[in-house]
Amino acid sequence: MTANCFSKAVLRVCAEKICSEYPQVDYFPSYEIVSSMGIHAMTPDNVHVRPGVVQSVIAHMMAHYGAPTMPQHAALGQA
Repeated sequence: MTANCFSKAVLRVCAEKICSEYPQVDYFPSYEIVSSMGIHAMTPDNVHVRPGVVQSVIAHMMAHYGAPTMPQHAALGQA
């Protein structure tokens, strides 16, 4: 757990540095969104994120960056 939190923090600092140096780069906090939801975001195995949560985060990201609304099956990677 400690190693995971440390590695996420290091990656977040690196991402922030890149975003501050390159104005065309942005960071979307999908990890933070999911982790802020706690156990309710996870499947019963407590390893994987629930598909509905993934879909919601993707929809939020698409809306934030001005992309058109995706059909539900496309957001889930289904044909």
